[in-house]
Amino acid sequence: MTLNKHIVLIGMSGAGKSTLARALADTFNLNCYDTDQLIESAYELDINNIWKNYGEFEFRVMERKVLFNVLNCNPGVVATGGGLPIFFDHMHQLKRCSTVYLKAEYHLLLSRIAELDKPLFKNDIHKEDAIKYILNTRQFFYNQAELKLDAGQKTEQLVNILGRIFLLDG
Repeated sequence: MTLNKHIVLIGMSGAGKSTLARALADTFNLNCYDTDQLIESAYELDINNIWKNYGEFEFRVMERKVLFNVLNCNPGVVATGGGLPIFFDHMHQLKRCSTVYLKAEYHLLLSRIAELDKPLFKNDIHKEDAIKYILNTRQFFYNQAELKLDAGQKTEQLVNILGRIFLLDG
C-alpha cells in the first residue's frame, strides 16, 4: 500500500501510539516513524537522559528537528511523543497529514503510565493529579485531529478502522 500523506498518531503517553503505529505499518507494509525512537537514535541518548541532562526545552528542540525530518520523508505512520503537538507550531504542521487522536481515558492512562518510564511522571508523587493536569492542558491540541479513536480498543480493531479509512477506502 502507498500513502499520499503521513498518518500521524497523537495523544498522551500510554495511549498506545507506538504500538498502533508499528501494527498499522506491519499490516499494510508502510513506513513507520516513532519520533521518540528517532530522537534517541539521532542523539544516542534515551529520552530520560535527554530530559535529565538537557531539560525539556532542549528536548523539544530535538523533537522539532526530528519532526521536520520525518515530514520530509516518504509518507508512513508516525507515532509522536505525547507533548509534540502542543509545542511551537507543530499542530499546524501536522494538519498537512492525516491526524488521529488516540484518546485514552484517565484510568487507562494511569494504569499504562505506571508501567512506563516517562520523564514527565518520573518523580511525581502525585502522578494521578499530574496526568489529569497534563491531559487537560493538551486536550485543546489533541482535539484538532481529523479523527479521534478510543485507545481502549484492541490494537487489531484500531488497525482495521484506520486501514478502512485511510488505505482501503481512501
